[in-house]
Amino acid sequence: MRRWIALLAVVVLVGGMSAAEAAGDPDVLALQRALAWRGFDPGPPDGLAGRRTREAIRAWQRDQGLAPTGRLSGRETAELTGRPFIRVDVRRLFSSEIELAKAGRLEGTVRDIQSRLAALGYYAGPRDGRITAATRQAARRWRSDHRLAVHGALDQPLLRRLPPAPAELARGE
Repeated sequence: MRRWIALLAVVVLVGGMSAAEAAGDPDVLALQRALAWRGFDPGPPDGLAGRRTREAIRAWQRDQGLAPTGRLSGRETAELTGRPFIRVDVRRLFSSEIELAKAGRLEGTVRDIQSRLAALGYYAGPRDGRITAATRQAARRWRSDHRLAVHGALDQPLLRRLPPAPAELARGE
């Protein structure tokens, strides 16, 4: 009886969060769900691109008359997941962060982005102006949810698109 109560408590505490949402890659999880929905078995939706996920990709590619490589191009990923495909030059993309750093404005920009992402529920870390994996992941999730090119650049274009945090609204910014 105690085991069942403990198990029920864990299920209630997790609130339906899958293992992938807790530890895996959200893009891989979306891909696994898309494959499963189309009848291809990627294994458990864990957000990890393992052997079964690659086998499901190959099966989908064969079904589409494509070369069964087990790897998806950007266009194939977009077709499969329904997310837009946008080519991004990563070398140019993150250069905007370098320019902010040279101007001495990177820390303030990143702090503002962290505050805005936190106010929207995307970021739970400190608002310290430091670029971390958690900050980049929050930016990627927000961009994905808003059907923008998904990358982790923390720059002025992202800051302009994010709605102001409540504290900024109070100050009239």
